[in-house]
Amino acid sequence: MANALTKVTGNVIDSTTNITAGIITATSFVGSGANLTGVASTDNIRTNTNATFLQNINVTGIVTTAGVNASGVITATSFSGSGANLTGVASTDNIRTNTNATFLQNINVTGIVTASGANVSGVSTFTTVKVGTAATIDSSGVQVGAGKSIRLYGATSGFSDIIAAAGSASTIFTLPANGGSDGQFLQTNGSGALSFATVSTSNLTRGTEVASTSGTSIDFTGLPSTVRILTVLLDNVSTNGGGDLLIQIGDSGGIETTGYSSFSTYLYQTGSGKQDYTTGYGSDWGSTAGDRRGVVRLFNMSGNKWICQGLHSAKDGVNEGTVQMAGSKTLSDVLTQVRITTTTGDTFDQGSINIMYEV
Repeated sequence: MANALTKVTGNVIDSTTNITAGIITATSFVGSGANLTGVASTDNIRTNTNATFLQNINVTGIVTTAGVNASGVITATSFSGSGANLTGVASTDNIRTNTNATFLQNINVTGIVTASGANVSGVSTFTTVKVGTAATIDSSGVQVGAGKSIRLYGATSGFSDIIAAAGSASTIFTLPANGGSDGQFLQTNGSGALSFATVSTSNLTRGTEVASTSGTSIDFTGLPSTVRILTVLLDNVSTNGGGDLLIQIGDSGGIETTGYSSFSTYLYQTGSGKQDYTTGYGSDWGSTAGDRRGVVRLFNMSGNKWICQGLHSAKDGVNEGTVQMAGSKTLSDVLTQVRITTTTGDTFDQGSINIMYEV
């Protein structure tokens, strides 16, 4: 039995020799070492050169060595440092965790994030973010899933949901550039462009009265496309000839002088009469005295079809009576103007005319 320091440069193959004291220095040891006793504690391992561990290393403290080469797995409570010199680290292309993950640096993701929970203290850059089937966020904006809503919560309580109709068309709404004025409402142009407008206190608009004392026709133009009822007001209107009064309507292409289906009747103390017209809504009372007082109303039946109804008084110096007008006309486009003239191009010489319209 050896009691002094023993140095072996080869392999010890004599298993019957027991060495009970001293230090054994060898190039290598063969065997499991199951029967070794008195081995120094490895609670703290320090080495001035890189250490190579052929099995897994379990560390409950902190590894402070400058270099560790391990062919197994290193398990530690924490790692300190940037990890710039680590090699053989598994790819992080796919990171899966069964619990919430906390990332202390920015995250750049070129795929799709499907995690149910992530706490990020930096800035995250994602190509696409999917929140189940509820929403998708990508370079084109935020898309809310079918049947889902955008919920806006109140400052203290409650919420408001915005949801598309089940069969709604694909429409883009463009908000106004400003906040509008007090009392205004939000309206659309029919193509998704939203704007603020002022609520009208009345849907009845009156034009500017025009003296019917000259000219062969009097025009009122610039009517809005939303007009549904147009009224022509006559006050003591007469001409210098015997032609019948004629009302014609037009669109952006001008006054239309054909395509009318109109007739007029008159009744006075000594007789009556009737006249048909195709060049306008006619009034069957041809007289230089005229003295027409009353109204002629046009109603938008549908599309660009306009129905006429009129009633006014008239006289010719001998007779006095009433004239009724009726008829229809379909314009080629939306009504924008109306003209008051005569069947024979007479000149107006008395009275005044105005219009009123309703939208």
